[in-house]
Amino acid sequence: MVDYLQVFNSLPLPCLLLEPGRETFFIAGANLAFQNKTGISESDLSGRQVREIWAKESRDKNSYGYRLTSTLNKVIQTGRPSILEAGSSEILPDTETAMGKKNWQIENIPVTGEKDVVQYILQILHDTTSEVFRNKERTFNEEDLDYNLEQARYFINQNPDGLYSLDREGKFLSVNDGLVNMAEFSESELLEMTFLPFCAPHHREFVLDHFNRVIHGEHQQFEADFITRTGKQIVLEVTLAPMEIEGKLAGAYGIAKDISRQHRAEETVRHQKNELLQSEKKFKALVQEGSDLTAILDEEGNYKFVSASTKRILGISPVHFIGKNAFDFIHPEDQDRVQAKFSKMGDQKQMEIAPYRFRDGQNKWRWIRATVTNLLDEPAIQGFVANSSDVTESVVNADRLEQLYQRYRLAASATGDLIYDWDLEADKVKRYFDGRDKLFGYTEAQVDQKHFWKEHIHPEELEEIKNTLNSTLANPEAHTIKTRYRFRRANGTYAQIIDRGHIVRDEQGKALSIIGATNDVSELTEKQEALEISNKRFSYAMKATKEMIWDWDISNDMIKRSKAFKKAYSYQTREDTVYNSWYDKIHPKDRERVITSINYALDNTDIQKWRQEYRLITNPGEKSHVVDRGYILRDDKGKAIRMVGALLDVTESRRLMKNIKKQNKVLKEIAWEQAHIVRAPLVRLKGLMQLLDAECYELWTRDCLLEKMQETVEEMDDIIKGIIHKTEEIESEG
Repeated sequence: MVDYLQVFNSLPLPCLLLEPGRETFFIAGANLAFQNKTGISESDLSGRQVREIWAKESRDKNSYGYRLTSTLNKVIQTGRPSILEAGSSEILPDTETAMGKKNWQIENIPVTGEKDVVQYILQILHDTTSEVFRNKERTFNEEDLDYNLEQARYFINQNPDGLYSLDREGKFLSVNDGLVNMAEFSESELLEMTFLPFCAPHHREFVLDHFNRVIHGEHQQFEADFITRTGKQIVLEVTLAPMEIEGKLAGAYGIAKDISRQHRAEETVRHQKNELLQSEKKFKALVQEGSDLTAILDEEGNYKFVSASTKRILGISPVHFIGKNAFDFIHPEDQDRVQAKFSKMGDQKQMEIAPYRFRDGQNKWRWIRATVTNLLDEPAIQGFVANSSDVTESVVNADRLEQLYQRYRLAASATGDLIYDWDLEADKVKRYFDGRDKLFGYTEAQVDQKHFWKEHIHPEELEEIKNTLNSTLANPEAHTIKTRYRFRRANGTYAQIIDRGHIVRDEQGKALSIIGATNDVSELTEKQEALEISNKRFSYAMKATKEMIWDWDISNDMIKRSKAFKKAYSYQTREDTVYNSWYDKIHPKDRERVITSINYALDNTDIQKWRQEYRLITNPGEKSHVVDRGYILRDDKGKAIRMVGALLDVTESRRLMKNIKKQNKVLKEIAWEQAHIVRAPLVRLKGLMQLLDAECYELWTRDCLLEKMQETVEEMDDIIKGIIHKTEEIESEG
């Protein structure tokens, strides 16, 4: 027989055993895991009503007491398990320190007896803190990711400039439509190439030098000539930013802006200015070396001349700059770098200064890129000509692009799951996960293969997954999809997978892409299966008991017994009055004693448990010895309203005890006979033998002594036969 209490106590999760009562529930037991988790012993909980613990909040529909009572009543009514969510402070307010601030999923499982009546409710506490935290974090990350993805798509696809990313070898990893249009190559062709074939021969080394600096961690911005597929030469303004993945420089993000028209316009303007200001070397030099913002600085960096474009670009009148030091307008974090560059101009003819922040007329910082030319030896100039461009938009866009890629990667790895972006139109999937560990035993390169995922779904589930996917995508109202399937690991075993995705659609409802997360729930599935096995064992243990359960509604004077009572004593188990179903069946000699003890227990508010042993008259009229126990349920005033108990038939054990007592009596008689009756003839025989040995024939002759010895031996034989007969009677009765 399985000891259900041992099974209950061996359950690894915290558990309570609740016993239904009339309009309430009682705590029948708490397993060791629950006691260890809460620090409360079973004796402090056993027998207490649920309302005693949570009564003060039971009327609040949002309180744990109200929700628990509703859930337990639902289990009683439906006979089905029900789940309740709660925090440590709700379950047992005084044990939050012991249990910690956690989230719990309380699973309430009915344990039925005869006629499928719920006799107990097994309450199992699952710690869902980490799952709740992960779900909240995942929801936040998914919403943030969706928002950023939409922004990224709009920014990348609608931007006329060329946006792209390169690996450390200069091969294109991603390109937008702007770059496709510039290069006059298709996206698929570009993704198979490096940037070098597009570089004009005279600028190839120049461009390559800037790229090498980027992959060593420096931001770069430059202009260079490039050749398109049709041989057209264009001038691009290129901004490059290092691409860092998991702390390592993996390549570069880039923005290419076609400034050919601007460049040609500038050349035209420059040519016209040269013609107009040919007689004035000062303006000739200024126009030749200038761009958007033009200024002349002395050796200390003080302004001698500033072009009128400063009013339009910076919102500052040119007059405001004259006599002031240029470094006073530069951001403090950029001053040292720019000054270091400027200090070397005495030995150089021309120098480019990477973008720096410059304060405008509204005290806001603008990003400026400058080309400085040393014309100190030019009599008409006698200073440094600074031609500067406002590159704020380009720098901000480059930073945003880098942040966008970084946030995408971080969002993908933060959940601990696999996150993917499936472009349905191109049928391309980009998957993100923590590359430091293999995913299901596969490397990142293996996972990125086009048909990898489909080839590893369990064959029995692949067709169903396809059907679900197709039907969901075809429904323009569907924006989410969830599937569950088995996925083959590298070692040949299968992982249990839950796949959730968000469907991005256009205005017509056409599915464009799916952004989703793949979660491995193998461990959770194994725990659920183990729990089901434990529940079955507990159910079998409950059915194996020989006790007959009864439930007495004291208020209505009606008692109901389990089917085992009918099976044992041939009485009907339908609900009946306590007299007809109980008192009338008690042996007349025991009846008054039992009824008196019951009434005493019911009237005494301090008594919760009742126990009596008495004789019960069976339907055939036979007597059975029983041990009857009951638990008394009382209302708020202490009045007994219900009594639930169990009847155990001990007739066989009493019969055995009676036989044992009878056998013990016979054994005592045998022992007495051995100690006294047998001893008398032995003493007599010993004395006769001594007389015979001494040849003492004063009282009896030798023949007379032998005759008396014969009589004594026969007497002993009769005694021994009597003992043997009693022993045989004991064996036969046993």
